[in-house]
Amino acid sequence: MSLTFVLGGARSGKSDFALARATRWERDLHQTVTFVATGEARDTEMAQRIHSHQAQRPPGWVTVEEPLNVDEWLVGHSNRPIVIIDCLSLLVSNWLGQDVGEAALRDRSQSWLQAVSQFPGHLLVVSNEVGQGLIPTTPLGRVYRDGLGWLNQKTAALAKDVVWVVAGLGINLRDFQVQP
Repeated sequence: MSLTFVLGGARSGKSDFALARATRWERDLHQTVTFVATGEARDTEMAQRIHSHQAQRPPGWVTVEEPLNVDEWLVGHSNRPIVIIDCLSLLVSNWLGQDVGEAALRDRSQSWLQAVSQFPGHLLVVSNEVGQGLIPTTPLGRVYRDGLGWLNQKTAALAKDVVWVVAGLGINLRDFQVQP
């Protein structure tokens, strides 16, 4: 497994970074890229965003719309050589949108981690960093922030490269890891 975990704030350039990395892998490995999208077009603005993202992808890539069961998809499609999952933040939001609660969120997160750790191909996972903003004012907002923050940490622990993207520029945090 080769996992690259791409983190950053909203509109930081995370997806563009992941697209560029996957394009390089596609060229170097002569393999097809599969893009797993977790977003859902629940309103006009989100539909426009999805359309814009789709237009940025190369025409030969396979797109899979999977808003909830990415873990099961990874297990069932372990033959895919290069996979981008964009994004973990929306996936966690989708899970919470099912009124799953904290215990079910932990179970889904464990299933995610198991699937990611066993995926044999090249995997790029994009996620928002939620720990640098304001403290959410609602209980659900705090469950989301805490759950995604924990899952980001655990996913990063599995990753060969953890790339922090700011203003379109990526830096591999593994190059600067300091032991406690």
